[in-house]
Amino acid sequence: MVVKDECVEEEDPLMIKGETDKSDIPQLRLAYHEGSGYFCDQCEYSTAKASTLRLHKETKHEGVRYPCDQCEYEATQLGSLNVHKLAKHEGIRYPCDQCEYAATTVSDLNRHKRSKHEGIRYPCDKCKFTASTASYLKSHTEAQHEVIRYHCDQCEYAATTASSLKTHKKTKHEGVRYLCNQCDYASTHHSNLKKHMDFKHEGIRHPCDQCEYVANRLSDLKKHKKTMHEGVRYPCDQCEHTVATVSSLEKHKKSKHEGVRYPCDKCDYTASDKSNLRRHKKVKHTIFANLLH
Repeated sequence: MVVKDECVEEEDPLMIKGETDKSDIPQLRLAYHEGSGYFCDQCEYSTAKASTLRLHKETKHEGVRYPCDQCEYEATQLGSLNVHKLAKHEGIRYPCDQCEYAATTVSDLNRHKRSKHEGIRYPCDKCKFTASTASYLKSHTEAQHEVIRYHCDQCEYAATTASSLKTHKKTKHEGVRYLCNQCDYASTHHSNLKKHMDFKHEGIRHPCDQCEYVANRLSDLKKHKKTMHEGVRYPCDQCEHTVATVSSLEKHKKSKHEGVRYPCDKCDYTASDKSNLRRHKKVKHTIFANLLH
């Protein structure tokens, strides 16, 4: 199902993503100008409405979740669950009227149009970096100039984002695993389990319509076509390096410009990306150890 781009509303800068509705805005403006508001007693969060504070405490401190009845997804708010279902299970899309892009949410469409077609940029006031979104600028400022890290309370790991810390704790300390029901495979992410099932047990293949290449995953086919047939490159905004995929660009920026390292928990080795760490552990601590025994 495709939704026509007719009444796309611009986001108000006072909206707090996932925690503020439009009825809050007049009170938020009053709170910001007069210094009033409701403050969380467990963190530094503040809001103009008691109902919003209650929602914040439920999702952030009490662990309230709304599970999807069609997949493993869990939302912190009922509204987010509805958005997930519309995008993932009902196929609703919001097409861009200037290119072939189609978003799963109105906010994503607005971000796309601002960054791709309106040329809106958010410059850093401390260096020459410019971001395409306010959230990217915030992440850059925290990582590059404020050196903000999210520390694990169970080990020495420190993440550059709260989501990375959450993933770390789930996989390393809570032992969350998604098991294959046809073999011994176990994944730390549900999406990886699905990829495994498609490739290993269902034999799904994705052939390229322009050459003889056949991919195991649809995402690999898209990368192949972009790099081999469309000549798409992603330039780094901090140096002259260019790469073929967005994920490669993220790895480059983390290792070269943000100094992110992945330490081995069995020796003093540190890797610049996760794949190198996995390769190191497999060779040095699994294969080599087996040869010794």
